Amino acid sequence: MRILLVVDTLRPGNGTTASTLRFSHALRALGHEVRLLSVGSTSMPDTREIPVVSVPALNLPIITHLADLQNVDLARPEVAIVASAVAGADIVHIVMASPLGVCAKHAAQHAGVPVTAGFHVQPENITYNLHLANARHLADHMYRMLWRGFYHDVAHIHAPSQFIADQLRSHGYQQHLHVISNGAPPEFCPGPPRQTWTLDSPGPATVMTVGRLSPEKRIEVLVDAIARSRHRDRIRLVVAGRGPQREWLQKRAERAGVDACFVHHDRPDDLIAELRAADLYVHPADVEIESLAALEASLVGLPCLIVDSPLSATSQFCRVPDHGLCPPRDPVQMAAEIDWWLEHPQQREIAGQAQATCGQEYGLARSARLLAEMFDDAVSEPMG
Repeated sequence: MRILLVVDTLRPGNGTTASTLRFSHALRALGHEVRLLSVGSTSMPDTREIPVVSVPALNLPIITHLADLQNVDLARPEVAIVASAVAGADIVHIVMASPLGVCAKHAAQHAGVPVTAGFHVQPENITYNLHLANARHLADHMYRMLWRGFYHDVAHIHAPSQFIADQLRSHGYQQHLHVISNGAPPEFCPGPPRQTWTLDSPGPATVMTVGRLSPEKRIEVLVDAIARSRHRDRIRLVVAGRGPQREWLQKRAERAGVDACFVHHDRPDDLIAELRAADLYVHPADVEIESLAALEASLVGLPCLIVDSPLSATSQFCRVPDHGLCPPRDPVQMAAEIDWWLEHPQQREIAGQAQATCGQEYGLARSARLLAEMFDDAVSEPMG
């Protein structure tokens, strides 16, 4: 099958980019021909053998600035380029409901090429970054706007989690929703055995979190929790990611007396090594369609403490309900749970082994097969 994946951005360090490139290679491994339609100026080396049809970047006042803060490009829909890319495809899969996605959908429909789409941008990602975290009515309105403006005539939608599929259903999306994890590749797996940290160990324990440094990820709650920990002076916090809140979070950690290291890994091998060296992973985000970061931490065998937010799917990865979940925006309870984990090294080892079993359900190869089945379903249906 000749598959065209339409994705605005190919910037390093972007979750949408990572999952799109991983699917590209996994689909090729299944024997499919894959091309990308994207902004080409920032394409990643990881595109390797994946051909990229390039379109220019779209520059819009305010919107482009906000997208840039989130490490995202928006693509300008050049009709001739898009139409040419679509013409050579058996299926067009649109990752984001952007101007480029709208153009590609119309071009495919005009050419008689089946279209599927993913739902990867949660409206709450937008409202939180507009400092309107409690504007529930605005988020609900955005779900309806996205349906009217893009998804209403797309028969097959990729939902990365059951959580977001339920959200779409509750907002009137009646199409076929395919719940398929974005998946993680096999290199995210436990490393060689190492010494388990205990309160008697000479160095600090490493608590780690990974994610975009933006309001909905609530990294400040983790910083505040460690500041309240009984073992604050024995904890080294590693925050892996980049985003608009980096400087603010660094200053907050300094004021709170938290030993925090802010890093970013462009190479998966470096991230894997950092995760394997950690003692506990904490995911404090309010908003997550899925969270590849928490999945990857699980797969390397890290015990995980996950915020159980009503706007997040991440709790699906929890394999140890007792002490594995904590309420959102509650640094006091999070501190108590972090202390419990640090004080119980044997339970950390058991929990890490349990978390690693997520690979059976959320591996990339399985997800790619399910995505290919969705494409087969779309191709086999008569065009409306």
